[in-house]
Amino acid sequence: MTILIEQTKLESVGQLSNKTQTLLSLIPQGEQWLQVMLNDKEHTVSFASEAAFIEEVGPGLRDTSLIYFPNLNLTVGIQALSAMSESELILLIRSDASSNNAAMNKLFSEYRLINDEAFKVLNPQLINQPLRWSSTFDENIQLYQSLSYADGQFDVSQSVKQEASEWAQEQAQTLAEFGDYYCLYLALYNDSDGNARTLNGILAQLQPVVLDNLDCPIATYELDQKALQRAIEQWQAEGNTLGFSTLSAGLLNVGLNLNLKSTESIESQAESYIASIQSVLKNQLATDSYINQSGKCRHYEYSLTDRTILLNLNAIGCLSLFSDRPKAV
Repeated sequence: MTILIEQTKLESVGQLSNKTQTLLSLIPQGEQWLQVMLNDKEHTVSFASEAAFIEEVGPGLRDTSLIYFPNLNLTVGIQALSAMSESELILLIRSDASSNNAAMNKLFSEYRLINDEAFKVLNPQLINQPLRWSSTFDENIQLYQSLSYADGQFDVSQSVKQEASEWAQEQAQTLAEFGDYYCLYLALYNDSDGNARTLNGILAQLQPVVLDNLDCPIATYELDQKALQRAIEQWQAEGNTLGFSTLSAGLLNVGLNLNLKSTESIESQAESYIASIQSVLKNQLATDSYINQSGKCRHYEYSLTDRTILLNLNAIGCLSLFSDRPKAV
C-alpha cells in the first residue's frame, strides 16, 4: 500500500516523527502491520497529517481506537493521546498505578483522565443489564461523570438513589442517557417529592422546548477561544440558538435550572434559561479545551464562578451545548 502523508510518500517507519512512532508502538502489532502495508504497492491512501494517519491505524487494524495502559490501569482514545506531547506519552508509558508524582497528577488533571479503577463507582446494581450490553467507553465516561456530579451535588439517601435509578431506567436507552435522567431526578426530587407522575409531567412540558433547541453549527476547522466565540456570535446573529448535544443532556441542563416553586410556568423558565445561556456563551471566552478521554470529541470548558459549562465539538464538526452544571454551594 502506498501511503501519502501531506503528499509525501511514506517509505519507512523512520520517516515518521518520534511522537507518531511512539503512538504507533502503543497499538498492538501496529509497527508490523505498517511494514506489511508498505510492502504492498497495489493501493494508495492519502492522509492530511501524521495525526490523521495514526488515528486510522487502530480502527483499521483492530476495529478500535482505544489504547490500554496496563501499568496505569488506564484506557485512552488515540485521538486524546495525539493531543499530548511526546514527553507526556513517555510519562504514561513509564509510570505505574502506584506513582504519585506531580507530573503524573498534572497530566491526569489536564487531560481529565479517569483510570479504570474509578469506574467501579458504576454500581451494576443500579443499572439494568440491557443498558450495558451495547454501551461504549464514551458512554461509561459520561455516566461516571454524571454519577460523580450527583454524589457531590445531592445529599440524598440510598433509597432515593435507588428510586432515581429505577426512574432513569424507564427513560433511558443508553448509559449516557441514564446518567442524565438519574441526575435530573435528584435535581428535582426535593420540589417534587420524588413523585414519578410529577416528574413525568415536567418531562412532557420540557421535551418540546428541548427538541426545538437541538440545532448546531458545523465547524470546518479547529477553533481556538476567539474563533469559538466568533462562531457562536455568527450562529446567533443568524437567529439561531446553540443547541444541546442530545435530548437528555438538554433536559438535564434545563432541569438543573428549574424552580418548581416558582409561579412562572415550566416552559417559560426553560425558555428563559436557554436565552440566558446563549448570552453567557456569546460574551464569555472558553477557559480551556481538550480532547475527551475516549477521543470522540473536543470539549470547550467555561469554568465560571457558579457553574461549569462544556461545549462539545464532535467528529463531524457539530458544535453543541453538552453540559451546564451548577457548582456545589
